[in-house]
Amino acid sequence: MRIEGQLTQPFLLVLQLKVLYFDQVTISQVLFLIRNRLEFVFQNRGQSIDFDIIDTNFYSDRTNPIKLQWSSDNFLKFDLNNVNIFDLIIKNSLIFSIISSDEGELITLKNLQLSNCIFNNSTLLYFSNMRRLIRIDSLIITTCQFYSSSIITINLNSNEFADIFINNVEIKDSFFQDSNFLNSNGNSTINVNKFSLTKSSLNGCRMISFSKSFYFHDIILKENLLKDTQFLVSLATTFMDSEIRINNFIILENQVSNFSAFITEVKYENNNVNIKLEDFLFENNIQDPEDHYQFLLKLTCYTLQINNIELKNTYDVRFFSIFATPIIRVENMLYENQNQQEKVAIKFGCLQNNQISSQLLLVSGFSNLIFQQIQIINQFSIDQSIISIQSNPLINFNAIESIVISHVTFLGNILIKQKLGLYYSLIQIYSEKTQILSMNNVNFKENMFHQYLTDPSDNYASLILINSVQGKIIMTNIICSSNALTNSSSSFISIFSNTITFETFQTLNHNYLEAEIWSKYYQVQISNQYTQNEITQIIKNAFNIETIGGALQITSTQLNFANGLFSNIIAASSLIFNINLQGNGIVIIKNCDIPNAQTQSISSSQVDGAITINAKGSLLAVEIENLTLKDVQDKLSSAIFSIYPSPTKNDILLNKIYAQNCFSLSSILKMLIMDQVSIQNLHISQTDTALFLYLQSIGTLNPIEIQKVISDNAIINIIGCKLEMKGFQIEGIILSGIIKIVDYNEIFFANSNFYNISTFYPLNILEFSQSNLLGANLLLNKISILNVNSFSTKKTQLNYINSNVQLNINQYTFISKDVTQSNSEQISINQFFEEILANSNQKGSLIHLKSITNQTQFSLRKISVINNDCQHCWNGLIYFELTDIKVIKLKEINCLMNFIKSYGCILAISDSSLDKQIYIDHSIFMSNHGTKGTGVQVQNLRVALQNTRIINNIADEKGGGIYFNQNSQRFLLNQTLICQNQAQEGGGVYLEGNSSLNVENFKQSIILFNFADVSSSNINELPSHLALQINYQEMHSQRQSLNNESVYVLQLNPYKIISQDHMRRTNYLTIPSGQTLINYQLYNPKIQQYIAYFNEISIILKNSMNEQQTLNLINSSCNLTQQSFDVSTYSLQETTHTQEIAYDSIIHKFNIGLSKFNFDPYTQNDKIQEILIQCKTEYQDSVFSYKMRVKSFFCQLGEFYVSGGCQTCQSEQGFYSVTYNTTKCSIFDKTKVDAITSNKIQLKPGYWRPNYISDYIELCYKSTSKCLGGWAIGDKTCNKGHLGGLCEECDKFNLRGDGQFFKNQQQLECQQCQELLKRLIAFLLISFWAILSTLLTIKSIEKSNQLFTSLKLKQKFADILFNLNQDHESILLKLFLNYIWIFSLIFTFNIRFSFSLGFLKQSSDTSYFMANYFECFLSEIHGTELIYSRIILTIVLIISQIIIIYLGFQLLSLLTDYKYQSRILSITILYLYIQNYASVINQFFSILAARTISQIDYIQGDVSLLYGTNTHIKWIYGFVVPGSVLLVIILPFSMYTYLFFKKDKLNKIKYRRHIGYLFNEYSGKTYFWEWIKLWKKTIIIIILIYFETDIFLKATLLGLCLLIYQFISQRFKPYHLQRFNLLDIQAGQLCSSAIFLAAVKYICDQQDNSIISGVIQTIIILISLVLSFPFVRDILKVYYKKLKPQILSSLLSVFLASQPNSKYTKYLSKNLEHLKQKEERVKNNFYKLRQAFFKKKYKENYQQIIPLILDQISN
Repeated sequence: MRIEGQLTQPFLLVLQLKVLYFDQVTISQVLFLIRNRLEFVFQNRGQSIDFDIIDTNFYSDRTNPIKLQWSSDNFLKFDLNNVNIFDLIIKNSLIFSIISSDEGELITLKNLQLSNCIFNNSTLLYFSNMRRLIRIDSLIITTCQFYSSSIITINLNSNEFADIFINNVEIKDSFFQDSNFLNSNGNSTINVNKFSLTKSSLNGCRMISFSKSFYFHDIILKENLLKDTQFLVSLATTFMDSEIRINNFIILENQVSNFSAFITEVKYENNNVNIKLEDFLFENNIQDPEDHYQFLLKLTCYTLQINNIELKNTYDVRFFSIFATPIIRVENMLYENQNQQEKVAIKFGCLQNNQISSQLLLVSGFSNLIFQQIQIINQFSIDQSIISIQSNPLINFNAIESIVISHVTFLGNILIKQKLGLYYSLIQIYSEKTQILSMNNVNFKENMFHQYLTDPSDNYASLILINSVQGKIIMTNIICSSNALTNSSSSFISIFSNTITFETFQTLNHNYLEAEIWSKYYQVQISNQYTQNEITQIIKNAFNIETIGGALQITSTQLNFANGLFSNIIAASSLIFNINLQGNGIVIIKNCDIPNAQTQSISSSQVDGAITINAKGSLLAVEIENLTLKDVQDKLSSAIFSIYPSPTKNDILLNKIYAQNCFSLSSILKMLIMDQVSIQNLHISQTDTALFLYLQSIGTLNPIEIQKVISDNAIINIIGCKLEMKGFQIEGIILSGIIKIVDYNEIFFANSNFYNISTFYPLNILEFSQSNLLGANLLLNKISILNVNSFSTKKTQLNYINSNVQLNINQYTFISKDVTQSNSEQISINQFFEEILANSNQKGSLIHLKSITNQTQFSLRKISVINNDCQHCWNGLIYFELTDIKVIKLKEINCLMNFIKSYGCILAISDSSLDKQIYIDHSIFMSNHGTKGTGVQVQNLRVALQNTRIINNIADEKGGGIYFNQNSQRFLLNQTLICQNQAQEGGGVYLEGNSSLNVENFKQSIILFNFADVSSSNINELPSHLALQINYQEMHSQRQSLNNESVYVLQLNPYKIISQDHMRRTNYLTIPSGQTLINYQLYNPKIQQYIAYFNEISIILKNSMNEQQTLNLINSSCNLTQQSFDVSTYSLQETTHTQEIAYDSIIHKFNIGLSKFNFDPYTQNDKIQEILIQCKTEYQDSVFSYKMRVKSFFCQLGEFYVSGGCQTCQSEQGFYSVTYNTTKCSIFDKTKVDAITSNKIQLKPGYWRPNYISDYIELCYKSTSKCLGGWAIGDKTCNKGHLGGLCEECDKFNLRGDGQFFKNQQQLECQQCQELLKRLIAFLLISFWAILSTLLTIKSIEKSNQLFTSLKLKQKFADILFNLNQDHESILLKLFLNYIWIFSLIFTFNIRFSFSLGFLKQSSDTSYFMANYFECFLSEIHGTELIYSRIILTIVLIISQIIIIYLGFQLLSLLTDYKYQSRILSITILYLYIQNYASVINQFFSILAARTISQIDYIQGDVSLLYGTNTHIKWIYGFVVPGSVLLVIILPFSMYTYLFFKKDKLNKIKYRRHIGYLFNEYSGKTYFWEWIKLWKKTIIIIILIYFETDIFLKATLLGLCLLIYQFISQRFKPYHLQRFNLLDIQAGQLCSSAIFLAAVKYICDQQDNSIISGVIQTIIILISLVLSFPFVRDILKVYYKKLKPQILSSLLSVFLASQPNSKYTKYLSKNLEHLKQKEERVKNNFYKLRQAFFKKKYKENYQQIIPLILDQISN
């Protein structure tokens, strides 16, 4: 049963329609018009029914429709023919019904005209159940209206037949609504010639329908309105061997809407229809834009041949639909529009015509298809493929379909996709059958495809869409150029087939068009001012480029591709190939060149690479060879390969892949879960400049994109496979790791080089890891990684290309002047590097290997890692990350001259302890710089090193060569050299935890010359013993056995230690008692600072090579025990457990610095004191012992001894201690001290103390101004130029750096050694006085000797006369100088005079003062103190005076008649000895005497020198004592002895001439008086020296000495003349008075009583004048007597010559005469006396006469 038709108006059916038992019913466009009611029933009654309603005509003479009803139980054949109907309104009527089942005569309809009629749902002619020949000629229809009606209806069954001939049909000015002209259904052959349809309107019509052979010639359809109309319809029948031929079919200038020129409804099962269509022209027809679903030709046949077809200037037309046609041949077809009137708009509604659905050809169901010489130009189609070829799965012609498409050109076509889910392309081929497709010489140029709605299906493509599941496709010489695919995720060519072969395929400029082309086909006008990137950006912003498969999208079982060229391609994903595999999944790609391709400049979504292969639903066998890629770029996906594996089997071969500057923020090669992968001869090169340009193009990244870059990324990213890689050559900068392989089965990677790799953030260059529990084998062989470096992100100043292009729309069209580029802020591409580095959480390495199962095996052979500056290698160079492992074998690993950011060359780490082993054999690790285990680091894994060299490596932390954390049984070093490595700890080997070297794990290996900055230069291991470290220096110890236990005992060589301000040597460790060791400080008085004694003291752990260990020991501690032993018996007297200390894991020591020990420092001499330290570590059961003998410090400054210890004096309470061993603190004395600390004193000015350990503060009584006081001590408290005790000495040797100073003996002040001339003059004056005084004495003595000689030779009583007449000059001078010296003693009383009297001392001590002027010169003589050299100089000066005088007299004797006498020399010697005796003896005694200042003995003569020093003792015994004995004892006693024995002969001339100076002035009984006077001087000097500081005692003793001398002198009256005795006593009394007054003045000076002091000073001065006056007076008298006659004679001569008569002349003459007379009287008196002596005896009268004579002489 078949019912067809469409009712546009509702109708009322009130009758019952009953259809029973039908075999076939056909109702075609049925329209029933009835007046009242119509009821028809069909009943079969056991017979088949064929029922057709074909063009039945009804008419009525009424204005109302006429209703006609017709029914029958049996229809054999129904037919209608040649009816003339006019002026009728027919509704629902069957006008002519012809039913016949027998063969009859011809049915002919001629001259049938229909005019001015209205047919409504009626049939004009109806033919049925007949075997007839029907002929219709000259059928003219004019001005008629047909509504759901049929003109001719032929209905024949399969046993019936009819031949129909229709000629000269003309239809004009008529209207057809859902009606038909001819409807032939059955065994009929129709021939139509010269059919014309003009100026008519057809709506919903099927004009000619036929069911068997049909011949149609010379058809013209012109100027009609054709809507929803099928012009030719080949009905579906079961007839065989039908033929349809249509020639010269012209459709011209019609308005068409859903119009079909020719359709076939033939059933394909029995289809043997042959159709030939030739010379078909379809031109300038206007398609209704709203109705465009009908094909112009819809054909189904057995053989279809189409030739010479021209389809011109018609839009929105679907031309050919070929269905179920086994053989199709289309040749010489031109499908062209003169111009492309349409353009792609930004929105679908902006299209000029958004209903255009042009289609050239739709083929559905075929066996053999040939397309040749086809041109398709400037077509525009929406949702319709231009050529659509489909196999109908329900139609099975042959086992194999064949398609040949040859010499086809597509130019300037536009496809618009709006609907979803449909197959769509320029060429769209679909087949579910076995198919062979050959496509050659096909050219696609300037074809545009745009999609408006997102379609999740993959049923569309831009150029070619082939879905031939079982097909075999061969494509040769395909050229695609300048095509565009916008806003669509499809590909340009999409093929789904079993086998695909490409040979010579070119794709150029896909989505990479010039502005002119974009403006030609898209509603945009872009000027030429923009670059290609900017043009692409404009198009991207306006129309989007989402292409997946920039050239091809393949779904196939096998793909063979050879000789491809792909250039300038922009796509969103899969830039070249998007291959989805099925079945065996074979892909062979060879000889392809891809010079420039990029994802839509650049896609921000995660897409696939240039070549994407997906075998998730198939096996996989890929062979890609000789593939060259340049500037292939992606953003977030693989740039080259994205391979998705087969879950069943995978076999991949990549060979000769050359990639230059192919960038992606993701992988370049991406594959998932492969079985067998072979990658050979892969060359990748990437330059900095290309990277910068790439980064410019991609723009800034958001945080999500940043994470995609740094997470799970690599250039080659493979998951799961059996992999073979050979011949890799990779260089240049990389954005991610190079190789990342996860969950592999087996890897063989060999003969590859990675060089000059630049990285800018931490990543793994080679990464092999597992996340499953399956076994895996990895073999790396002959891999070289050279010159890896860190890329400097500051190399470029480039900015991102400003992609913020704003587009303005003017009437749905982009205008170039409105396309502006905003001036946004420039962003440097350095931001990319900074963001990547900031967000990266990786810890990179060169090679990263990860295993989680015990079935994994790693083998690395001949791996060279050389000269890499790996600033981002935080996990070393070769990193093994292990959860479990079967075995690791490393052989011939060369790791040389690398810098590693963290760890070292090899890092193997497991989270838990594994009983698996890593073998390292014949490897070299040399000159690398890392942080920890620079050579090899292994943790929780067995390790064996054999024949390995680890040399000259540096680790910043631990293990310069090796770092293990295994126990001693889990590693082996065999024939391994570890030399010249360096680290902070463990320079050679660092063993963490419970491990150490022994004979089992260290065989035939050498560890030497390694260095560690902190500890363990060679090896850090479990400790073997303890050592003591003080101030970070290890102390020497010796191993001893005690109770069968090993104990290390501290062995100290004697060393110097500061103890109470002096250095001592000890071999015991000296510690404080009762004080924390680390806080104890020694006070150094020299620098006035505390010095930390123990900056650090600890017990360190030592290894078997006696190196310090720095281990992380948590549960480890040491017990400290204090022991005391008897020194003689070594018996234990006392033991005390001090404390327990824990191991300090920070400093890796047992810190005993916080411990205290109580050893009494003052009772330790008879004891042996020891500290026993016993330590136990967490890894060892044995206890390590260390013992050290100690001594404790005595109390130092600021401390006092109490309760067996030392406590600090509290200075804030007024207590201090500046002495050692004190039991109490000193109390603050405000009279002497300004301030104190616990161990220092600030002196008041004028006070002095010798050193910091002296509490004896003394007043600088001689001069307080010389002592500055303050915190200093000794010389530092002295004023400039002063030093020594109480600052009394001068800085003669420039010890203080202020210059050389000498003591001016006049002012007793220190003066700088300057003004040489002034000192020289003073020296000359003193020397002159010394010589003069000596000459005067000599002269006086010589005169006395002459007198004595003359008297002795001529007269008796010569002695009396001599005493009366001798020269007293020398006596007075001797006496005067003696008392001047005594008087000068008052200056030793430290009294202050307002003026100097120093000349008094100088006049009596000339040699000393002369020597004093040489002090500045003597101080330059190094090695001899001035106090010694000055004595020598004094003696030399005395000898010099003797020599000078001797030479002087010798010279005088030579120049004059003077005769030199030898007695001159003896007189000179005696005079100078006596005169300088006090000076020399004073200097000698001052050296022998000690002066105690602040309880310190100084040399009295120089208090800057300590008494009793070696030098001092040497001088004493070598010079001073002999000199003193000689001068003080030997010479005086010899002189006394000589005088004693010669006392009776002293008046002889020969004795008196030489030694008369000693006794000339003394009486005969007191010849020894000079000896007395010498001893008086000696006693005075002794008093001065030994009582220098005690002024009162010194004054008393001096006064007593003078008093005793006066008493003795008065008793003996030693002088011949009484007045000398009186003068001697008087002078002594005056000196005594001056001494006592000086003592009183000292008291006044100390009490600052200036008034009394001034009075006393005046008295002392007066005494000095009184003392000097008689001596000076008598000396002047002597000289007056001697010189008065000569002076007067000389003056008289002068006046006589000048004024002879003056009164002065007379006065001088008178006086001179008087002197002569007086001299004469004296002579007479001597004469009278001489006569008197003759009369009385000498003995009787001697005592009486002498006083009288002396009185006379004195008067």
